[in-house]
Amino acid sequence: MRALSKWTSIKLPFLCAPALLFIFQMSSRAAPQKAVERGLDVRIVTEKLVYRRGSTIDVEFVIKNTGDEPLYLFRGMGQCSSQIGSFDLQILDQHKNVVTMSGCSADLVMEQLDAIKTLTNTVTGMVLKVGEVYRYTASLELPKKKGKYELVGEAACAGFTEKQRAALAGKHMRVMVASAAAPIITISVK
Repeated sequence: MRALSKWTSIKLPFLCAPALLFIFQMSSRAAPQKAVERGLDVRIVTEKLVYRRGSTIDVEFVIKNTGDEPLYLFRGMGQCSSQIGSFDLQILDQHKNVVTMSGCSADLVMEQLDAIKTLTNTVTGMVLKVGEVYRYTASLELPKKKGKYELVGEAACAGFTEKQRAALAGKHMRVMVASAAAPIITISVK
């Protein structure tokens, strides 16, 4: 497995459109539900399983194309939920309550996006060939209370319009059609 990219910040020309609006999301979200996305393996990886209270944890999202054809993704996928897809990361307590979550929200006018041109441009899109891996690192502050917690992660798919989906299908460009949850990791906070 080889890494195509590892980002800690995202700066993309097509996201600078006037239609882009950042809204920081402070409300609690439910834990991601298992979704079925065929030909895709999503994992979250941590350096260790035991951490100090209040420390910051770096979590790596790993997406592997296990399908039988290339998979196209937006390079702008990150912790901000948006129509181009995102990585959602949450820490749950023993009662399944969200105690820490990643992210923000970014909105753009998806109808104005040329999906084929954007996904095939090496600056704004990427293609994972069969067996290739994409990695993205996210950070979260751990709870200040000792205990066992669950780390849950999900790769959310892009919100293509029907017209964009038809155009992509016409070019035989495979994209995620459902969000994909990673297996849950249990961590300890001492």
